[in-house]
Amino acid sequence: MNFKLLVVLSLFITSATFASELEKMAEEDQLARSGDYEKIDWLAVAKDDQIRRNRVKEILSDNRAFTSKDYYSAALIMQHGKTPEDYLAAFQYARKAKDIDPKDEGAAWLSCAAEDRYLLKVNKKQVWGTQLESKLNKAGTYEILYLIDFDETQKSDAEREGCFLPSLKEMKRRLNAMSKMKNINMQFEHWMSGT
Repeated sequence: MNFKLLVVLSLFITSATFASELEKMAEEDQLARSGDYEKIDWLAVAKDDQIRRNRVKEILSDNRAFTSKDYYSAALIMQHGKTPEDYLAAFQYARKAKDIDPKDEGAAWLSCAAEDRYLLKVNKKQVWGTQLESKLNKAGTYEILYLIDFDETQKSDAEREGCFLPSLKEMKRRLNAMSKMKNINMQFEHWMSGT
């Protein structure tokens, strides 16, 4: 077999192996967060998250040609980090995924969400309106989700649409409806879908 062909095949197989590993880790990341939020073992999830983030850094340090899906998978894992550097990496990977495939809605949304996480972590206000926390409702009877430190003046509705986010008016409508829902899982589903 031709040596050059062998090298190209080896690089292709290695890249494909990394890609499938990134996708598998992203699936594991999401699976760890599925189900009833209150029954998840968050200490175990945090430990596994750190292992996945370390592996993403190893894989992407290899400087091979990665696909949009690879970068999206890496961003999904990194955005569950704890440090500004983790969130900045998630933003950068999601942005690369979006640059490679401008029609990738998930990458567009994730780039905005990771940017908001990064801004909050460095003590600035989020600009897209993607990050929620919970607090007790006014009567103190159940928890509701709300937007954390959101500067709604920084991005236009047209810019939000580019990230596949709802308009500011729609966001406020959803938050109002969510404040009347006693189940936090239902609130989150409503936030994501609007229905």
